[in-house]
Amino acid sequence: MKTKEETMMTMLKKSLLTLVGLGALTATSGCGQISYFEVETTLSGLSASCAFAIASCEVTVTGAANDFFNLKREVCDAKAMLSRGKFQYGTEAESGNVSFHMEIFNGNRDKLGAGDTSGPIKPGGRTALTMTVNADPAALTSTMACAQ
Repeated sequence: MKTKEETMMTMLKKSLLTLVGLGALTATSGCGQISYFEVETTLSGLSASCAFAIASCEVTVTGAANDFFNLKREVCDAKAMLSRGKFQYGTEAESGNVSFHMEIFNGNRDKLGAGDTSGPIKPGGRTALTMTVNADPAALTSTMACAQ
């Protein structure tokens, strides 16, 4: 049979472990969750044959997150399709809006068009966005980026 002191010591240990567990849970909840954006990108203002003229797609991220990156070649260039597919972006920011600005270029680094989209952060979730990148007809003509 346990003595009164042993019983009190057991209860104290259980209480201490519970407090430590709750503290650890509180410390990790809400921190470090990555929020994802899935951006479906399409081109407008050019024919599918002109889509081959695009050599690079550069994305600038602003708002609650700040970043700059080039889309991989498999996503951006050498496609005779107006749908460029999806790219994903993740941030640890917990609130606010994230804006995406994409510029498309030919192989000579002539800017051929741009597009924008934005959406709210869903902590630990996914936000689906669509972006239409509009080609600049004057740039296509002046750079002779594709046969008309």
